Amino acid sequence: MDIKRSGSQPSGTGPAEYFTGNVRIDPLSQTTAPARVLAVSVTFEPGARTVEQLDGKTVEWMEKVSDEQYQASLGKK
Repeated sequence: MDIKRSGSQPSGTGPAEYFTGNVRIDPLSQTTAPARVLAVSVTFEPGARTVEQLDGKTVEWMEKVSDEQYQASLGKK
């Protein structure tokens, strides 16, 4: 792993499949194959958010459930 000084590598924009609004991604480290580790710093501009997904579909809202309902959905009592 090669750790770089902050700001020494070009920033990128957050992909729409993971973020809404303007998001900047600054790489902190680089690796070579076969490593699959990546470290980045993510900066959100006002109003930007992560996209919540469930089964590959964007979740716009979720019904509130009690702890008991959640545990029951996991097969626990």
